[in-house]
Amino acid sequence: MVLKKLEVTAAKNQIESVQEVLKNLELSYTYSTVKIENEECGAFSSLVPDKLVDRAIEEILKGMDLRLKENTISVYNVDAHVSSHVDRIAERIVEESPPSNPFERLVETTEKFTRINKDLLIMALFATFIALAGLFLEEG
Repeated sequence: MVLKKLEVTAAKNQIESVQEVLKNLELSYTYSTVKIENEECGAFSSLVPDKLVDRAIEEILKGMDLRLKENTISVYNVDAHVSSHVDRIAERIVEESPPSNPFERLVETTEKFTRINKDLLIMALFATFIALAGLFLEEG
């Protein structure tokens, strides 16, 4: 499971919209107030499953004006983490959403065929032996 660290800095009048998005996506986050050139702003930090990052950013952008210098969004790779809450969210996201690109969808649909089904293998071998026996009896 791949995680990203999402850091959002928002101007004072846009803090509530960012909080609402993070709560709606059921993401745990830290919040602190910071000053950017004497302007009080809110700083958010959250661990987000990779498949949810684009959606989170898209939702945050709906209520945020990035033309303001105080408003920033940063995404970082997370090498390791310890959080059962984030793990549960990531598992739910994986179960609910299809893979994002066609190659991942292809791999996911063919993954169930990577394990050998013993019943199917025995049935195929039995049919092969019958076909070979029929072929040899026909020749003779």
